[in-house]
Amino acid sequence: MKNIIYLFLIVLITTSENIKSQQINPLDFFPHHVGDLWQYINYTQSGNEFWEKKITAIDTIDTDSSIIITFNYRNSFDILHKIYLNDSLTIYWKTFGDWGIRYKFDAPLNTFWLSDPYFPYYTKYVEQNQELVFEDTLLYREYWTAQDTLFIQSLYNERLALGLGEYFGEFEVGITVLNGCIINRVQYGIIISVEEDNENTLLSEYILNNFPNPFNSQTTIHYYLPSESFITINIYDILGTEIKKVFEGEETAGHHYKIWHPKEESSGLYFVVMRTNETQLTNKVLFLK
Repeated sequence: MKNIIYLFLIVLITTSENIKSQQINPLDFFPHHVGDLWQYINYTQSGNEFWEKKITAIDTIDTDSSIIITFNYRNSFDILHKIYLNDSLTIYWKTFGDWGIRYKFDAPLNTFWLSDPYFPYYTKYVEQNQELVFEDTLLYREYWTAQDTLFIQSLYNERLALGLGEYFGEFEVGITVLNGCIINRVQYGIIISVEEDNENTLLSEYILNNFPNPFNSQTTIHYYLPSESFITINIYDILGTEIKKVFEGEETAGHHYKIWHPKEESSGLYFVVMRTNETQLTNKVLFLK
């Protein structure tokens, strides 16, 4: 009996140590390596906008034991972020000459802080959950930014995925969705090469995906055609019944986006099917009311 108890204690201690070793590093919600690149698409009623941000430099500051991370936005302006080596779970950023707290990764849920002293703006940590991002289920944290500490109406909501950073945002007139990124020289999602004339280089394959996924209100169907084609895009339930005709007709080459906003459909798994003269692509989507 003593041997059994002793063996149980060994297993318990070993299991506990393994669980500790598998705990996440909260700083992975904010990946930062020189050359990291994120490409986004803003979706609004007035149209869609492609933009990107990238890390162009990381400098060590000996005087205050910190590192300064330079993010270049839209190839036009820089925003500096700072991490103190003795407090690596707090991310600062510089706006209009003043440093504010951008993220706090060691804060309890529903904690808020002054994130931009100039206006001022406040940011609140509201949720940690999981979501499908680029075909992987990833842990994410959601933050709201508002002009006061009541957070009745936020200016911007954003989600940071573990290992990827910001992948989804919601603002007053639309949403921001991560189209693709390169983190520590590894590509996730779709990266669009931009020529000097700002036209996208052509891809050679058909692409079909949607985001967010799972979703509880609406989802954006993204597809790419290497050439002009006649296509159909329909949505089916798990029994194979067609429940929505999204699009049918001639479509030009390039990236295209359609919104599916379920009204009477119940929660569950659905299939987005795109057919062309050359191929058929299917993408699974999970609707959660």
